[in-house]
Amino acid sequence: MNSTPLSNRFYIGIFGKCNSGKSSLINAITNQQIATISNKKGTTTDPVFKAMEIPKIGPCVFVDTPGFDDTEENLGEKRTRKSHEILEYVNAAIFVLEKPDVIDKKEKEFLEKIKQKEIPLILVINKKDIDSDKKLNFKFLENYIFVEVSAKTKENINSLIDLISKNFNEEETNKNMISDLINPLDVVVLVIVIDESSPKDRLILPQQQLIYEILKKGGICYVVKNTEYEEFLKNLNIKPKLIVIDSQIFSKIFKTIDDDIPITSFSILLARKKGILDYAIKGVKMLEKLKNKDKILIVESCTHKKKSCDITCVKIPRWILEYTKKEIEFEFKTGDDFPSENELKKYRLVIHCGGCMTTAKKIQNKFKICLKQNVAATNHGILIAYLNGVLEKSISFFK
Repeated sequence: MNSTPLSNRFYIGIFGKCNSGKSSLINAITNQQIATISNKKGTTTDPVFKAMEIPKIGPCVFVDTPGFDDTEENLGEKRTRKSHEILEYVNAAIFVLEKPDVIDKKEKEFLEKIKQKEIPLILVINKKDIDSDKKLNFKFLENYIFVEVSAKTKENINSLIDLISKNFNEEETNKNMISDLINPLDVVVLVIVIDESSPKDRLILPQQQLIYEILKKGGICYVVKNTEYEEFLKNLNIKPKLIVIDSQIFSKIFKTIDDDIPITSFSILLARKKGILDYAIKGVKMLEKLKNKDKILIVESCTHKKKSCDITCVKIPRWILEYTKKEIEFEFKTGDDFPSENELKKYRLVIHCGGCMTTAKKIQNKFKICLKQNVAATNHGILIAYLNGVLEKSISFFK
């Protein structure tokens, strides 16, 4: 469980008003003192994350959030905004009711947002040890899955975990790169670039994940560096089912590979795994409609020191300028920083990284916001394949 990447885990957000017992609840579920608890309103100032294994779901991350009704001067609004931001990427939600018999306006509004985003939900009526004499508001609760618990005494916590296991769907975390398209003993060749931009002493996450997928399916995986692949393929006496390469070497490798051998990139496979492949293919065609002074936003999920050969800040802007021959303006966002719907309107195109370090839900929600605002969006791999005129061949393996 501890070796499962955070981007592949199932995220469960715990939401509720200040002092409703969210932090006590995450401590009770995980059986650890993860979050600080206090009678003081607004104790949780930033989201608290805790990994845990849940039966039938697997590796999860519980997220304890600030109260969405925090009114403390200066910081209250920022804290409540955090709770709303977390709604954008959790796979499921636990909503802790402040009282068992009354649902106030703010609680109803937040529950409506969860419903609008189609996030699976369980209501938790906490503090059963204190409010045991109060009657439940069954008229309101009849439309929800709910359970009464006491985070303090841990009464019914196991029942809550059973409900989570039964009602929260783990399907999103099980999407494939290619394992549903290959058979046992199929040969897949991975061509990997190792240069100054590569991480120290390790393969990047999508390379690791793809190797595991192939081996788990019973396939045969060869891994070769980009400087040796031509000689390797000459000596390989088996036709590969697929060749997967780093997007940066599309232009070179496509010229040397036989037309009847499918070829794609790690970033394109990530677009498939993250569930945004079709939209990314459609969005990249915005390149043909760009005009002088149009703005492009380039988004990278992870943070690292930029180098002179950086693909996000250096290579992609250069390639786009060379391709379009237009005076394009570029802006950049890193990590979870993403424009609001209104801010997004100024861009003609959003280019997202492969997203190996973030969840499918996060990327899908970013693309949904773009779609809502009629802003084209694509990812690195799709973009680079298109710029090199090889997009159709790069996605032919999936058709």
